[in-house]
Amino acid sequence: MQHFLTLLLFAILCSSGVKHPTDEYTYKVKNLKPRDYGIDAGTWEKALSILNRRLSNNEQDVQALYLRAVTRREMGIRKALILRKMDWKRSTEDFEQILEKDSLYHDVLYQYGLLQQYKKEFEKAFELMHRQQQLSGKKGYIEASIFRMYRYYFTEHPPADLEAWFAEHASDYATYFEAEVLRLNGDLEDADKLLGDLLKKNLDIAAQPLLLSKARIYYGLDKAEIAQSYVLQAIDTIEDEVSARLFLEDVKYILSDEEINRYTTIDQPHAYRQFFSNVLEKRNPTRADKVDLRLQVHYERLIEAESIYAQYEPRESFRVIKRTERNQTADRDFPRAYWLNGEIGDRGLIFIRHGKPDDIAASVTENTEFIESWRYLNPDLVFHFEGHSGLGVLIPSLPNNIDVLEAREIWGGGYALLSQSLRRKQSLAGTSRSRTNDLDIINYNNELFDQGIEDVGSGLTTDRYVWPGELKHINLPYMVSSFRTEDKKTRVDIHFAIPIGDAIEGADPVPERLTLDVGFAVHDTMWNALHKQLELRAITPANYHKDDSAIDLVQFIASSDSYHVNLHVGIDEVQRKGSYLFGYRVPDYTSEELMLSDIIPASRILPAEEEGRYTKNGLDIFANPGRGFDRKNPLSLYYEVYNLTYGSDDRTSYTITYTLEEQKNRKRIFRRKQNLALSLTVEREGTDRTAIEYSELDVSSVKKGAYDLKVTITDKHSGYSVTNYREIALD
Repeated sequence: MQHFLTLLLFAILCSSGVKHPTDEYTYKVKNLKPRDYGIDAGTWEKALSILNRRLSNNEQDVQALYLRAVTRREMGIRKALILRKMDWKRSTEDFEQILEKDSLYHDVLYQYGLLQQYKKEFEKAFELMHRQQQLSGKKGYIEASIFRMYRYYFTEHPPADLEAWFAEHASDYATYFEAEVLRLNGDLEDADKLLGDLLKKNLDIAAQPLLLSKARIYYGLDKAEIAQSYVLQAIDTIEDEVSARLFLEDVKYILSDEEINRYTTIDQPHAYRQFFSNVLEKRNPTRADKVDLRLQVHYERLIEAESIYAQYEPRESFRVIKRTERNQTADRDFPRAYWLNGEIGDRGLIFIRHGKPDDIAASVTENTEFIESWRYLNPDLVFHFEGHSGLGVLIPSLPNNIDVLEAREIWGGGYALLSQSLRRKQSLAGTSRSRTNDLDIINYNNELFDQGIEDVGSGLTTDRYVWPGELKHINLPYMVSSFRTEDKKTRVDIHFAIPIGDAIEGADPVPERLTLDVGFAVHDTMWNALHKQLELRAITPANYHKDDSAIDLVQFIASSDSYHVNLHVGIDEVQRKGSYLFGYRVPDYTSEELMLSDIIPASRILPAEEEGRYTKNGLDIFANPGRGFDRKNPLSLYYEVYNLTYGSDDRTSYTITYTLEEQKNRKRIFRRKQNLALSLTVEREGTDRTAIEYSELDVSSVKKGAYDLKVTITDKHSGYSVTNYREIALD
């Protein structure tokens, strides 16, 4: 449970943005000791009671009056029309009293303006907001609210009224929103020209909304590279907190709480620019490419959401979800991104994060409530919405209604079990078995509720990416290996496989040549780019059997540290794209102790006739990134041993032990010897402290399955041992 302090801060954050709440707002509630009163979150009525008592003791307490005005404003949101009007009338009286006592009290004009916006008294709201802006200077949360309020106004008025309004209001705001109305009506070229002319001026408003609107125009025109340039320009021209807050408006929907918390600590323009660059970069699945496809999908979803799921009406500042089946409640502490959203309905927020659902079910209850459910696969998530269109509210569970549940019975699991139990209840009515069935219904309801709560939490903190347009995903098995360079740095090899059958599936005719767009990027843990490369490679499908894979390789050299690594491969001829992002800790090979490189399991290893991409120390190594092997063929391995010690004869001497152990047994504490599918020890001698090892293991007698391959090197002179592992599969 949260307390009143959190509630009030949260309410003001919802309406005012997120910038430095502790500095700006904490003192407003410092005299209310919520824990002493045992006040739970979401209880505006209790808050009002406390504030009324404070004001009865001191009518001049402007702080309490301010908080009561906000409380009454927020209380009215969830009430029926007559009660809402009463709360808002009293909130108006409180705001007017504050203006009489101290019209400069903090952001009272802004808060009063929000009330007028709630009431759709837009002209009064515009006046109050702009007066606050003049008095306190431009602040990010106020400026963002002004832009949002203008958008709200334009969605509520017909074109004829808007033309008159634009004619009466000559300002950069008016010109910008005239362009926005054109854009939203599909007049993209006229909107683009108007925005272009406005950007040439010495603006009275920040340029970020203009640049981001141009980005939406060009994404709408299917010109992603131009559109992306405007997004990047909007980041590069951030010069203060206001311009940063206006850029935040376009990405806030997909941010995590951690990212929003980090944003609130920033106070320098360069740090804002770095923050937003990192936000985009960490989500980009093709970081070495010219076009950020994740950003493209984000804007395509934004454009659709603002068209279909717009919702500017005020929403509750906190939600308590009731668990009626067993008379309990579950407080859902929605993430901050949810509350920063003031213009897109719950359906739209899920859509922006996860895209179009894989399946939709809709029902109308006996109370004529419209319930719609969206199901996503991989991972499996289900979201329920109560109400039509963009006004639907996200709810965790369905009503206990047979018609509603039967519409989702095909989804299986709890939906099928509960539907069957409800039908059984009808057939068992009045019998002794009905009580047992009732217990089943309660249990299934509770399970669906718990799953719904979990899905809501996941849905608002994760996002799902799919390739835009006609692009289809192709699986790219990959394998990461590291080795020591001559100057004791670390070289990282990433082998990847392109399954030929998947690449040419559905192609008619099959292209003679496939051009691979291979991109590779390395970032540090703060998402700063350290290495990017993009190059074209080619394969000829006719040279492969359809069950084969083409193997390729990218490499980089790095110091020992943790990195974000991104690999992507695009095949334009067949509209395929594959991408992987993974964290990787680069090993440190600078030590003088006995060390062992990673192991490369290979399809074959041959003496190199000439130096090539796959050549290491005179050997051509054809790695197998999928690590699946036919037991009929020897298992080829390549690895390197470092820092062997010399004996008295200036020679090295060491043993190599190979073991294969079934993975299903690897978690057992006590392993018996018969769990080992293979164990082999060989002895080696050499003249160099570094040993290049190439081995072939006979695995013909090993049964099918997944195995841990372990290689252990024991230096016979020093007595030290070192081990490395690799997972493989034998068929």
